[in-house]
Formats: sequence, structure tokens, C-alpha cells
Amino acid sequence: MQPHGRDAQESKKERLQREALEHACRLADMQWVLDDPRGRRVIRYLLNLGGVFNSPFNQNAMEFARAEGRREFGAAMLKLIEEHFPNHYLAIKRDEKAERDDINRKRAADRNPKLRSDGE
Repeated sequence: MQPHGRDAQESKKERLQREALEHACRLADMQWVLDDPRGRRVIRYLLNLGGVFNSPFNQNAMEFARAEGRREFGAAMLKLIEEHFPNHYLAIKRDEKAERDDINRKRAADRNPKLRSDGE
């Protein structure tokens, strides 16, 4: 039997307060993760794993559904970051570019020993 009247309003009020507190905790946790370069690297991995920026299309319906489910998760995470932490999303992209540039420099140095900075 459901509570009626004042009891029902109190439980609704308590539920809304609990949900607001849980949401605030999730945002604080995400802030903590995004403040660290390692956390941003993990978030970038999850966004890439979700295929947010890729088409989920596949002629196999089951593979398509699987890819779309992953993309939906990634899109929800991206939306959370863009809405609440837009500067951190830019930091994620800067970190990604810096890592890519570092890899490219190392590859170039391996091909051309004159580019090495380790004094060999």
C-alpha cells in the first residue's frame, strides 16, 4: 500500500533530496577524475571505446545493435562532460594531441638519428 497525503509528500521530498545529493556526488567524482591527466586518459579511452565519433552501422543487425549500445553509453558520457566540464573536454583533446605529437616525434627520431634529443 502506498503512503498517502503528507507521508507521500515527505517521501517524495526525501527521494528528490537523495537524488540531488547523488548527482552532486557523481559530479564531484567526475571532477576528481578529470583533474588528473591519468583520469582524462581513461575517460578518453572510454569515449573512443564507445565509438562516439564513429558510425555504428553494420549489415549484421546484432553487431549494429552492439555498436549502437556502446555509442549511446559514450554519447551519455560525452554529454555529461560537455555540460558540466567543458574545459576538461578541451584538456582531454589537448592531452590526446600532445601524446600523438610525442609519438610522431619519436617515430621521426627513429627514422632520422639527427632528430634525437638524447645526445646519441
